[in-house]
Amino acid sequence: MSWACSCTRQTTCGVHRYRDADFVGEVLSRRVVPSDDKLTFERVLFQVRVIESFRGTEKVGEVVGIRTGFGGGDCGYRFKIGVKYLIDASRNGDGFITGICSLTAPIQDSEVELRSLRRLAVGQRLPDLVGVLMRGTETDDGENVTPLSGVTVQAKRVAGGSAQTTATDAAGSFTFEKLPTGTYELILGLPTNLSAAYTDAAILDEDQVPSVSIESRDADSAACHTRIVVKEAGGIGGVVQSNGSSKIDGWVNADTVAADDKPWNTVRSVIPRPDGKFFLPNLKPARYSVSFTSRAGFVRGKPQIIELKDGERRTGILLAQ
Repeated sequence: MSWACSCTRQTTCGVHRYRDADFVGEVLSRRVVPSDDKLTFERVLFQVRVIESFRGTEKVGEVVGIRTGFGGGDCGYRFKIGVKYLIDASRNGDGFITGICSLTAPIQDSEVELRSLRRLAVGQRLPDLVGVLMRGTETDDGENVTPLSGVTVQAKRVAGGSAQTTATDAAGSFTFEKLPTGTYELILGLPTNLSAAYTDAAILDEDQVPSVSIESRDADSAACHTRIVVKEAGGIGGVVQSNGSSKIDGWVNADTVAADDKPWNTVRSVIPRPDGKFFLPNLKPARYSVSFTSRAGFVRGKPQIIELKDGERRTGILLAQ
């Protein structure tokens, strides 16, 4: 039997974003807990010294036990000995459990979250919206994200009314202290070669503006948080032409190419709409082979070779089934 980790979407507003306890801690030790034949994955026990406590009853200097999985398919968090983390954990008997589906993260990656927790710990009113703007870059080891500073962000209420504008700081963070209840579009003053790719809640479609809903708040509520990752604005769009005998059922791939223009590595894949239209977003400048593959028999159509410049959007591409 194999297992795969699947995280539910995090609540974006209110104290329900957090688990039973939130504190900064330094990892002291690690040991594996023997199996008790029950269906449980949290078999790795870490001893953690509390350095700063925000929520829960943990005291500074106290050593607590944090159970988690081994990492990977069991959603376990891979702590490192001697490293400090913001730990967001659920109570489990005399200790706690946490994993990759929580807000647990290395302390150096938690600056923005710590601002809210520190204000919450002393009873200060939290901003109605806190956001983080990051740039995502593909690497051989996956995606690397870094903060985007100095970018203007406008919160524009969908139902109308005045908009508010701010800018991201060195951590990529932006804050709106007070926003009336409603749904807001977040308009980003990005360079022309970048566009929004996804948020914590959703993958964004072509030219889609990130949005967030601000609800009524009470004394126990916490700020709404959103994280927006932007990538290259380049894209390739067009239509898969129907052969008239069957519906368009398959997918369009964008592959980087070798020196002979043969497909080398698939970097983006989309399913065309029923009318055959497609768009491959967030592509960096490169030479691509774009083709449609039919689901029936996995038959690949004739590819188009596209040279894409930085931030360029190529449209009107026609692909055969």
